[in-house]
Amino acid sequence: MYCRYCGKQVDKDAVICPGCGKLTDVGNQVIRPAAEKVAETAAQPKAQKKEGLSKGTIVALTAFFCYAVGMILNTIVSTSAAMDALTGFYAEASQVGTLVVSGIFSIFTVATGVVSFIVSCIEKDSLYKRIFPLGMMLIGIWYFIDFICAVVLYAAMQ
Repeated sequence: MYCRYCGKQVDKDAVICPGCGKLTDVGNQVIRPAAEKVAETAAQPKAQKKEGLSKGTIVALTAFFCYAVGMILNTIVSTSAAMDALTGFYAEASQVGTLVVSGIFSIFTVATGVVSFIVSCIEKDSLYKRIFPLGMMLIGIWYFIDFICAVVLYAAMQ
């Protein structure tokens, strides 16, 4: 068998001509279909994965909401407690109210923060997507420690 491009004699099973380096008739039968299939596959549009909020991020947003509402209510109650303490009216009831609000929302914040971090780990989110749930878990723990300190201080004052 001879190469159709350079005329050099080649083996009957040769895929490439040793003289000019071009595909032989056997090479065209073997390699061209594979190359065409690769080209078709490459030309097909790839399915785009929608990037949205992960479940862990959604739960972390809930933790943030609990934290924000708790801090706002805590500020309102503690401000009224300070005003009551200055005037001498209902000071103890206002302090207990502050502790109750702080306790309820700190527990919710810790719980949703921990759950959001666990969910983001279960979903195998990227490290970048785990930062917010991790932050909310740590803020929740800090908020709960703050609540415990407030309870200890209140008990020591009694």
